[in-house]
Amino acid sequence: MEIVRQLDKESAIQKMTERGYGMVSENISEKNGNTVNFAKTIDLGVCFHAAVHIGSMSISLEMVELKYFATLSMKRFDFFHKDFEKYEKILYLYSKACVDLSSVIFDLVSKMPNVENKLPASRGEKVEPVAVKLTIKERKTNLWELIRQAGKEKGYEKEMAKEFFDYWVEMNPNGKKMRFEMEKVFDVNRRLNTWLQNDKKWLKQYKGRVEVVADKQEEQLKIVKQIIDKTTAF
Repeated sequence: MEIVRQLDKESAIQKMTERGYGMVSENISEKNGNTVNFAKTIDLGVCFHAAVHIGSMSISLEMVELKYFATLSMKRFDFFHKDFEKYEKILYLYSKACVDLSSVIFDLVSKMPNVENKLPASRGEKVEPVAVKLTIKERKTNLWELIRQAGKEKGYEKEMAKEFFDYWVEMNPNGKKMRFEMEKVFDVNRRLNTWLQNDKKWLKQYKGRVEVVADKQEEQLKIVKQIIDKTTAF
């Protein structure tokens, strides 16, 4: 016996409510028919967006990880699919990896080669490889994650790591490259060690100068005191 399934707005809202979603909007168009949009937020700052397409009895599911705005989407599939919860968990695990493994992921991203476009050309045209360029903000974020991780492992103070970061992200005159990007070789661990050694050396020299100044001030005070003593003796 064939089971005939039907889907309308009311039954879609009821089913999605059971799945933990709340309705947020509704779109009606001649081309796509009636689409009802739902959302659900869970513990790790992850928001699920679900678009239920009433006419085709299908659903599109998208996950947005709010910390890094990482997204993962699934194309339309059967609204009544028995594995809906499993699909949802797959997206959830992706977001959890983004949060829990963020330092590792940023490190891997910084070491990745440029991604090339290998799609076949249309009409016999040659497709040139397209390099993925990161924005200045993304490059700064990648550098800071490397510095933060190295500083955490070696026990550096956050203030020192921030000073190190601010120095190396200074932009060149045309505003296209940062100081660290103009170095032929830039190893964060080695540069941090050198920075720390120079910082200690500077602090030692500073303390030495302070001690010298203090000694001179003490001698001057003695001389002034002697002059005052001689003057009051009369």
